[in-house]
Amino acid sequence: MKSTCARKRLQIITESSEFLTQSFQGKGFLIMARMCTMCGKGPQVVNSVSNANNRVKHWVYPNVHSMRFKITGNPDNKVTRGKVCTKCVKSGKIQKVV
Repeated sequence: MKSTCARKRLQIITESSEFLTQSFQGKGFLIMARMCTMCGKGPQVVNSVSNANNRVKHWVYPNVHSMRFKITGNPDNKVTRGKVCTKCVKSGKIQKVV
């Protein structure tokens, strides 16, 4: 479940005409850099906390790789190209095509 901040950010992006939307498996994720095609995992803003408890915001990016893959459990063995996080590869949601 996404936080309200992430939902507002996605709403702003979808309203702007610069970004295209893609319906992948009926999920309706956005085409963005550093975003997983399967699960929608994207960049997050987190705090770096020092020993003095000073907090500095910085971005943490998911481990996303561009590859060709087949979706596991899909009856039509269609090869797709996209960006997929390593968690989806390890869990077996997709099958990598060499």
